[in-house]
Amino acid sequence: MKTISIFNQKGGVGKTTSVVNLAVALSKLGKKVLVIDFDPQANTTTGLGLDRNQVEKSIYKMFYEEDYKDYIVKTDDGPYLIASENSLSGLEVELVSLDEEERLKMLYQIIEEIKKDFDLILIDCPPSLGLLSLNALVASDSIIIPIQTEYYALEGVSELLKTYNTVKNSIKEDLEIEGILLCMFDQRTNLSYEVVEEVKSYFKDKVFATMIPRNIKLAEAPSFGKSAIVYDENSKGARAYMNLARELIDNNSKGMIKKPDKSDKSETKKVSQENSEELLEKNPEDKTEDKEIVKDKSEDKEIVKDKKEDKKVKDKIEKSEEADKGLVHKNKFSFNENKLLNNEKRD
Repeated sequence: MKTISIFNQKGGVGKTTSVVNLAVALSKLGKKVLVIDFDPQANTTTGLGLDRNQVEKSIYKMFYEEDYKDYIVKTDDGPYLIASENSLSGLEVELVSLDEEERLKMLYQIIEEIKKDFDLILIDCPPSLGLLSLNALVASDSIIIPIQTEYYALEGVSELLKTYNTVKNSIKEDLEIEGILLCMFDQRTNLSYEVVEEVKSYFKDKVFATMIPRNIKLAEAPSFGKSAIVYDENSKGARAYMNLARELIDNNSKGMIKKPDKSDKSETKKVSQENSEELLEKNPEDKTEDKEIVKDKSEDKEIVKDKKEDKKVKDKIEKSEEADKGLVHKNKFSFNENKLLNNEKRD
């Protein structure tokens, strides 16, 4: 069993979409998945078919109960869910009155009681670094970090690593990065290719081979209270999340998630290759002189590269790396919770 938080303190990066569709995809592949909606906005709750305004048994109320079974519901799309509601935002205020260890391990204690019943638990974190997110990270074995393939997404790379290393060094020493998930990939723009290349050079083998494309079905599905996989299983977005689920299972084949059978593993390799080839297809209409053909080693594909955009993006990632060197360190230190929360407020 493994617990994974989908975390990025920047909003609008595809976090909730990834939680919903990855959970449904894993369920379709035979895994018993529990989703914990730990975001007061409760978008994951609505995305899995529940009306957040009519939720009676939510994660907020669960903190004050001893019997958790009634709070876990089976969704029509497949995964199990512990729903959220707006009242969850008030939990941070209530947690402040507890001692440091207790307030950081509230969610951990709940998960310890129920994890034996599931193959995998996915937590949708709030887009901030408050007590809710810290609870989720303490309760997790690893994190998936969704990043948009856009220029401004690179600005948050250093801050994101700073947050991860601070949490790992001071609160959760065994917290690992499960993978970097590249989202909202637009194959029509050269900038998307540039961001992909730079993120891969920065995070190396931590980047998932599967990328999530911009896709209208991914945007439409939540309004129907469905995942894109149920809404339109043949859409590019749905196929990408199925590929991601297979990749996640394959990556953990010797770990906490059971190893898929050989046929499933061969299919994983096949679909991952198809996904990469589909997304990294060159734009045949782009023939300006200020371009060059570059070999993408990770996918063994040639892609079109804009020299001017390449310089801008490289300058940005170099600045992030310089900032990272100054902000992130490996030294052990006692956890200063107020410092983390105050930094978040200033941001």
